[in-house]
Amino acid sequence: FLLDPRKYLREAPAINREGVALGYGVIGPPSGGAAALAKGLADAYQFDLVDINATLQEILDPNGGLAVNEDGVVIDPTEPGLFPDEWKEIFENAQPVPVNIIARTIAQKLGLAPNYQVIKDRLAKIEELKAILAQEEPPDPPPNIEVDDDGVPIVPLSQPLITRTKGFVLAGGPESAELF
Repeated sequence: FLLDPRKYLREAPAINREGVALGYGVIGPPSGGAAALAKGLADAYQFDLVDINATLQEILDPNGGLAVNEDGVVIDPTEPGLFPDEWKEIFENAQPVPVNIIARTIAQKLGLAPNYQVIKDRLAKIEELKAILAQEEPPDPPPNIEVDDDGVPIVPLSQPLITRTKGFVLAGGPESAELF
């Protein structure tokens, strides 16, 4: 097999089938071929392709890219966009795009925007409960707050997370695997 795998593999493996939704991140230096490799993977296995750099350019476009209209109403929560405070942070303060915005943008492109909000709400609740626990005199948590072995509040998700039914490839974006 190792000497001539084509002899044994007559067709591409069926990795994009129900119950199997793999996700790949293809990163590399600029002009290193990562985008071409990602497109090849997406084409070969009928995966969705999310070009992070193109998506960031889309939301950073000065003629658009806002997630809310002039009345402050969210335009479309499933489409990537910046909120006015994010816009100000990035452009007026000349800051790089924060990782949380990149994560939200990827979730939106993959149809997982509700998951991002569910997780964000859960983390906020955990921080709220940590503040309550910090105010308590005895080291034991109140009976209405359940904690794990490390003393971190246990907060269930408010709803089940959406699962993908199709594989995907993330291309571009972070320069290192740690940023994914």
